[in-house]
Amino acid sequence: LGQESIDWDAKLSLDHADLGTLQHLDIDTGLTGWVGLDLSSQGQWRDGQAFLTATLSNLRGELAGQPLSGKVEARVQGDVVSLEPAAVAIGANQLWLHGTVTPPFDLQYRLALPTLDSLPLPPNLVPTLAGAIDGEGRLRGTLLEPDVHAQLSGRDLVIDQLRLAEIDLTARADTKQLDLELTLKQLQAADHTVSAAQLKANGTLPNHTLIASADTDLGRVELGLTGGLESQRWTGRLTTLNLLKTLAGDWRLAEPVALHLAETDFSLAQTCLLHQPSESEAPRADASEQPQQSTGRLCLAASQKPDKPIMASLEALLPLQLGHPFLPPTLRLPGDMMVSAEARIGKTITAEAVVTLPDNRIIAHGWTDEPLNIDYRDTRIDLSLR
Repeated sequence: LGQESIDWDAKLSLDHADLGTLQHLDIDTGLTGWVGLDLSSQGQWRDGQAFLTATLSNLRGELAGQPLSGKVEARVQGDVVSLEPAAVAIGANQLWLHGTVTPPFDLQYRLALPTLDSLPLPPNLVPTLAGAIDGEGRLRGTLLEPDVHAQLSGRDLVIDQLRLAEIDLTARADTKQLDLELTLKQLQAADHTVSAAQLKANGTLPNHTLIASADTDLGRVELGLTGGLESQRWTGRLTTLNLLKTLAGDWRLAEPVALHLAETDFSLAQTCLLHQPSESEAPRADASEQPQQSTGRLCLAASQKPDKPIMASLEALLPLQLGHPFLPPTLRLPGDMMVSAEARIGKTITAEAVVTLPDNRIIAHGWTDEPLNIDYRDTRIDLSLR
């Protein structure tokens, strides 16, 4: 081993390796079946680097009742690793890769997975999968200056407890162009449903616009961003943030705000949402009992410096009528609530909040012949989390 270089020319063949025998080695993959292959490699190790070719030919076998076939040829030239090509099929599911898999990339791919539920994946390591995925594309360049062309579609997908009827993605991104479109239909997760969602990005990496929307069982979300990515930092503005048709009415971004994102830090300038009552928030009592309501306002700011905790602050003026959907129809809250809070979020979370209720009253119906007014004065609640 003291030689400056090592050369080799090796071959290995397996005719019928039973995966069940791995259990005798305390290796439990949860897979059943057998594998056969022919492996050959020629190369040299010199100056601390490998220069080799490796060919896995005539891959064959059966995994969980699915026929296995394929061929993989890899070439390593120091820091450069390429596949020339790699093709593997398990039942009706197929994967094909060809090109350089290290930066600068030049990798083409094709995948056709029409029966995800038939893939022999270790059940103790991989969540339940079902549905179909199909796609192709090419990745070139580096992570800082990528050149990506990709297409992906999925139908009737199941990933553990998540259900997704349709997903379609097309993307093209390089130093001169950015075009991305993503659509989702009927996403179900955690007892909630997103009936439709869409994301579009256009422009260039240094200067682009992103628009997204989603219709859910809790309401509609609309998001808009403009900005650019340079030196691993995204700088721009949040131009749209609307929460519509919610139980608490409609909330819209008051004005565009500055936003900066990087790997180790971020900053979001004070972001204010204004409340607009929806039809469902119409007064349930006589209009003469309805005092003039303040416009709801909720403002949030947040930032994080490298290796520091997230700092966040909240200021809000919330009409108490926002709680009407959750209250008995005989109870009215015509006043406002003011909230001021600060939080520090790191390895631990600390927060302090002050809630004040300007002098007003609670109005109850049905308890007496006349509406019952309960006045309150100088109400303040102090909260802390440590």
